[in-house]
Formats: sequence, structure tokens, C-alpha cells
Amino acid sequence: MRLIPPIWMLLAIIDVYLIDRFIPPLTVFESPWNNVGYALIAIGIAIALWCALQFFKHKTTIHPGHTPTSLITTGIYGFSRNPIYFAMAIIIVGCCIQTGNIVTFPIVLIFVGIITVLFIEPEEAILRSQFASDYDAYTQSTRRWI
Repeated sequence: MRLIPPIWMLLAIIDVYLIDRFIPPLTVFESPWNNVGYALIAIGIAIALWCALQFFKHKTTIHPGHTPTSLITTGIYGFSRNPIYFAMAIIIVGCCIQTGNIVTFPIVLIFVGIITVLFIEPEEAILRSQFASDYDAYTQSTRRWI
């Protein structure tokens, strides 16, 4: 069974809180500044929902690995080719800030690496085969993450 990106995000969030609980903290965000984490979590959720609506609006699949019927290049997709994954990373950063513990931040980098290798690169191959020159033009004008 292959884990889908939201499960990878939940595992990363669990890791953040386990690290914060069991590894001596190197606190960098004290209260009330650590509450900025909650704002980032909310922003990440809002971005992910906005992106999901774009998939439904364009009547194409949101599921990784499935063949899309439409290439979305407008709205937030004009700024990032992978805004849902970026939103997930923002949520994890928000959790790290909320703990205030700098030791948790490498989890974000690990998550980005896993998502890039397991999902983004294969999805790019699918999009390139499905949309050819349109996708190539899109990759020239829009960054993978931000």
C-alpha cells in the first residue's frame, strides 16, 4: 500500500510532536510568538482547500498518480506548480513553530524531500506526457515549490 501525501503530512506532524516531547528542546519561539504557528497552520489549510477547489472547478483529478484531464496554470498555480504540497509544508512549519523547538524543523526538509521524490517527480512525468509543450512552457514560467 502506497501512502498518500496527506498521510505523509500527518506522520510528519506526529514526528514533530514526538520530537518535541522526547528530545530536549532548543526553544527558539517562546509564548506568545509560538502562536504564529497556529496562523501558519490555518493559512496552509486555506491554501490546500483553495487548491482542491481548483481541481474540482477544472474537473480533473486531485489524486497523485492518476492521469489528469486538465492542466491548471492559473490562480495559485501561477505561483507554484505544487501549491497543495507547499501548503502541507506550511502546516508542518506551523506545527514546528507552535512547539517552539528548533529541533523539530528538519522534519520539514525530510517531508519536502519525500514528497519531491515520491510524488512530484512522478507527477511531472505524467503531466509532461499528457500535456507536452504546454507543460514544458508552464515549468519554464512557474517554480516547482515557490
